[in-house]
Amino acid sequence: MESFLVDNTKSVHLVDALKFFGGWESGHKDASDPLSRRLNLRRATMPKRKLEGREFSRTLLHKKTHGGHIVKVLVDLGVATEEEIAVELTKHHKFPYLPLSYYEMDPKAISAIPEAMAKEHLLIPLDMVGDNIMIAMVNPLDKNAIREVERLTNCFVQVFVATLSEIQLAIEQNYKKTLDLQ
Repeated sequence: MESFLVDNTKSVHLVDALKFFGGWESGHKDASDPLSRRLNLRRATMPKRKLEGREFSRTLLHKKTHGGHIVKVLVDLGVATEEEIAVELTKHHKFPYLPLSYYEMDPKAISAIPEAMAKEHLLIPLDMVGDNIMIAMVNPLDKNAIREVERLTNCFVQVFVATLSEIQLAIEQNYKKTLDLQ
């Protein structure tokens, strides 16, 4: 699958690259999957940010060689800015953007997701109400991360978009705060 994308692609939409690394099969959407229905993945008609074939190949090679989260790789390589990624996700898939500097995270939500998991998936738990947990992520198309949060918390996950630097700062501040309270 990866070699097909690399060898036969002149350009890839940024959101398609995020879906590819988030565990979605390229070009396949299972409408019976409850997560697919909840994320409401639909294509908008407005122009989208594209990665040239060379950029996508370089990103794929770097990720395979060095690992790391796809959004961090894209930003570190200069392929896309964190703001471009957030705009693409809010414009084309209608994920709500939440500026984290204005939001106070619930310590109960923070304690529900381990810091290592938050760092691995670049997400921050925001709030828990009943059997619902709200999280902000840099890549809300990462269905593997969402399913992992659902399994861990036994909660329905509501997803928001935040930028890479916002998520990293929130993880640093909130997990440190949780440790200080213990």
